[in-house]
Amino acid sequence: MSMFPQKNIDIVGIGASTLDRFIVVDHYPTGREVQQVVSSTTDGGGPVATALAVAGKYGARTAMIDSIGDDMVGRHILDDFEKYNVNTEAIQVERGAKSGVATILVKQSTGERAVFFERSTATEPEFLDTHKQLIGSRLYSAYQWSTSPTHALCYCRCKKR
Repeated sequence: MSMFPQKNIDIVGIGASTLDRFIVVDHYPTGREVQQVVSSTTDGGGPVATALAVAGKYGARTAMIDSIGDDMVGRHILDDFEKYNVNTEAIQVERGAKSGVATILVKQSTGERAVFFERSTATEPEFLDTHKQLIGSRLYSAYQWSTSPTHALCYCRCKKR
């Protein structure tokens, strides 16, 4: 039995799932400086993950293919996907790996952003036949091209069929 009933997924995504911490500041620090933040929030991130969360929030049936760590960040990422109705059955959780994190400073007056990130130490997800069928059968799919060449090759082969 397939882990993804084919008719139940509208959009499948392949990409980096991260945890984004947004910190709104009055101005960027220029050196050794302490300032109170204007506001802050933490949310799931990554271009493809964000697109799937938005689509899921508005009723699309979505699924993400990725690999994350089994750390606190990874648990937050999975919880965030669940909150936005994104199917996480194809997200592989790697024991002992760290999930990706980004800290984004946002200048309040302009919205200008400065991004600091830590890459995930999780290995690339293993593409199972069910994943390939899922990708190939979707009218819409999202792919973050900055991930590995292996992902790109699998994605292109599946979509070509």
